[in-house]
Amino acid sequence: MKAMLLISAVALAAGVASAAAEDVTVGLIVPMTGPFASTGKQEKAAVELYMAQHGDKVAGKTIKLIVKDDTAAPDITKRLAQELVSNDHAVALWALASRRPPSPPRPSRRKPKCRRS
Repeated sequence: MKAMLLISAVALAAGVASAAAEDVTVGLIVPMTGPFASTGKQEKAAVELYMAQHGDKVAGKTIKLIVKDDTAAPDITKRLAQELVSNDHAVALWALASRRPPSPPRPSRRKPKCRRS
């Protein structure tokens, strides 16, 4: 489902992209290392599988996929997104929405109520 959304976004972006350009660059920002690496690798594999089964052309343009590792850190995701748009001229971005693992529970300040019988 997500891959279909990505391809739809690329198709829309391909229509907006310059007619002279032969490639349409799509940025995939996923955690390839760190606590969410398995999820990021699955997302990447899903996109590559979809492109292998359905081709890498949309509206006559070739899709160029650039994968970046953000280690599930929001500040790195933002920087990579800016680089993909500015330096690589990506017309579509796909980033995995994730959050860091929860911190361990803090000890309670309440004293336990023990009743003696």
